[in-house]
Amino acid sequence: MAAATWAATYECGSSVTLGPDGIRVQDEHYQLTLKWTWLYRVVVDSRGILLCGSGGFKVFLPSRILQNGATHSEAVDTINRYYEALGQSDVARITNCLRGRDYKCENCKYNLRNASTAFCPECGFRINVLQVEAATENMTRVLGRDS
Repeated sequence: MAAATWAATYECGSSVTLGPDGIRVQDEHYQLTLKWTWLYRVVVDSRGILLCGSGGFKVFLPSRILQNGATHSEAVDTINRYYEALGQSDVARITNCLRGRDYKCENCKYNLRNASTAFCPECGFRINVLQVEAATENMTRVLGRDS
């Protein structure tokens, strides 16, 4: 995968960069890099992009700092590209477990049957592959199905 990055700068001089090392937030007083493994939820709407991670820490990229629709799309594509590359094995495991099986999102209760990403398509919550595997393994035992 190419080392593509996406960056935006706020009017106050703070900046956010999405790259191979993760999400880097910096201003004149600090620099913080959050690894992609930190991310568990991405919410995209007209106001901007909200990145939610472990420990309750959040990074918000407001639409006003995004130059145009293409830049917004590029940010979302960059997030998805790095996250999917990191969790590619998780995505395959989730897809295999949920093929033809009902399973509710832990956050919004949306039915994740036949999910093909590591995030709930309804609310953006990161799907916990271990819980999905445990639940579908129990379901398989109860129903007597092999897969």
